[in-house]
Amino acid sequence: MFICGIMLLAAAACSNNLRVKEPVANETAAAPLIDGQKLFKNKFAQCHKCDKDMSGPALKGTMDNWPDNKTFYAFVRNSQEVIKTNAYAKALYKKWMNTIMPAYPELSDKEIDAIMDWCSNTQPVR
Repeated sequence: MFICGIMLLAAAACSNNLRVKEPVANETAAAPLIDGQKLFKNKFAQCHKCDKDMSGPALKGTMDNWPDNKTFYAFVRNSQEVIKTNAYAKALYKKWMNTIMPAYPELSDKEIDAIMDWCSNTQPVR
């Protein structure tokens, strides 16, 4: 009985030292993971594949063809606006027989990156 009492006291004393840290109000939570596959399927799968052309070009490696990411992001958000001033965008538009890509102004840079990363790292389904 005496040993059980000592063990209970020791356990209680130790549990005070092992408390879980309570979150502090000004600490920021980790950003949620962005699901590139889900975004691809919801936004681009009807016209694009990752590894081969469809009614739009294959997306794997697409960002490497643009002079900078900022212009690529702008193109995804509003291709028709970028086509007015960017030679590469004009060439793409012409190559794809003046097919207008829908605008996706709601996509953030990180969401576009997640889509492109997913396409770059996914294996084709055969």
